[in-house]
Amino acid sequence: MPASVKVGCIGQATAKVVSSFQKRVDFLGQGSSESVALAFAKEISHDDHVLFPAADSAAPTVSRHLYPHQAIQLPIYRTAESPPQQLPKADLWVLTSPSNAKALSKVNGWPGKSKIIAIGKTTAAALEALDISTYTVAWEPSERALADALFSC
Repeated sequence: MPASVKVGCIGQATAKVVSSFQKRVDFLGQGSSESVALAFAKEISHDDHVLFPAADSAAPTVSRHLYPHQAIQLPIYRTAESPPQQLPKADLWVLTSPSNAKALSKVNGWPGKSKIIAIGKTTAAALEALDISTYTVAWEPSERALADALFSC
């Protein structure tokens, strides 16, 4: 990859995979999509080009905060729905993505009386689309935000 193209990753897992192929990750975003986008936009100049490896279904949240010529969103993986046949009884479900919500919604009787924590606005929107309106949203994908959500459900 040319040195003139910066590599931006959202989340440690994506950065780890990218690092195994491409030894350089110029920016690693942690936290809510909006806060990451604003922080990243401050890190680059108008002439920079940035590659964002992401899921094929990822929203272009960060690239919306950049000039159109700067952002290259490259799908490098696909999330697949794989609903389990049965679920254990649980008092609480933590959903990390819209695909989690969609897969679990296919299991008869879910969520029942279980409480739900959605990590992020897109996961919350997926729950709303599934007519599930009782849940708590963690304000960012971090342990602290998850703990806050847990104590507020």
